[in-house]
Amino acid sequence: MALKTDGIIPAYVVTVFPVFVSLFVVLGLISAGISTLEGLIQSLSSTITQDLIKPYITDKFVKKSLLIEI
Repeated sequence: MALKTDGIIPAYVVTVFPVFVSLFVVLGLISAGISTLEGLIQSLSSTITQDLIKPYITDKFVKKSLLIEI
């Protein structure tokens, strides 16, 4: 039976350890992966907001405020 690289540790844990221990280890691996994805999504959304959206919005507000002050 050939395993992919990302399935070696969960397969080892499930076959060697008892059910409850393997459940905690596999859930820990899944939560670590989800945490990494969450960080990537948060970084991407922050980059999009700060670099792409904010310059266009601030330019519009600055022009309007200059018209009001004068």
